[in-house]
Amino acid sequence: MGLVSTRVRRCKNDPAKLQAVREWLWPFTLHTAYGLAKILNDLHKDRSHRDVKPHNIILSQRKGKVSIKLIDFAGSRLHSEDDVLNATFSLPQAAPQLLQCFGKGKEMKAMKDEVNDIWAAATVLFQLLMSGYPEWEKQAGPFMFGPTDEDMRSFKRTDQQAWYDFGRDKIMAEQKLWAESSSFNTHSSEYPAQLAAVQELSQGLSHKSQDECRRFLVLLEGMLHPEAQERMTAKQLCSLRWLRDAAKAPLPKCPVVG
Repeated sequence: MGLVSTRVRRCKNDPAKLQAVREWLWPFTLHTAYGLAKILNDLHKDRSHRDVKPHNIILSQRKGKVSIKLIDFAGSRLHSEDDVLNATFSLPQAAPQLLQCFGKGKEMKAMKDEVNDIWAAATVLFQLLMSGYPEWEKQAGPFMFGPTDEDMRSFKRTDQQAWYDFGRDKIMAEQKLWAESSSFNTHSSEYPAQLAAVQELSQGLSHKSQDECRRFLVLLEGMLHPEAQERMTAKQLCSLRWLRDAAKAPLPKCPVVG
């Protein structure tokens, strides 16, 4: 999956190709969303993955369809395993519940990992879509939540733990803003910057892409609900008729990948 995003980013100096890529990214992201939801729905019947990230997702496109595979199950956990919580996750995709526990220096009972898989999957989908919006990455960095490139350059790395603590604190601060935004707090007038960026990405595209944008925004809010018990499940994602229909529609050829 990282290869697709990298090649898309290389189009940033070619306006015509970048526009074509943006049109293609919408259906491709929705195809990926449904495929990933199906994989997680099957997986969550008896285990959780616990490290959903771009490098663990293999994507290919053939004859208008997306093939998706989830790899690296070294950190996965069966539902029957009542182990203590351990740090088998990648920081940029970590859910708030994981970051609040990580680094506390004490053992904690295992939490329900499936909701953390859903959070991670949503950040991956956002990252894939926004690879066609270089302005966002320049301003906010490569991930949905986390340090900007400027933050990373300004930090003087002393040791691995200090680097992790720095990244975790930045991510937690942005997740806090997300939770306090108007999407989840009726008393707030602050719209999430991430969702505003998605809306901006859809400007100038076809009516179909703009309609897909509106639904994708609702999808992100459901998958990234700050309260774990309110987060969408993989089964609920698979039951979304509009998402199933989007995944059935033939996908145009990628403008940047042969």
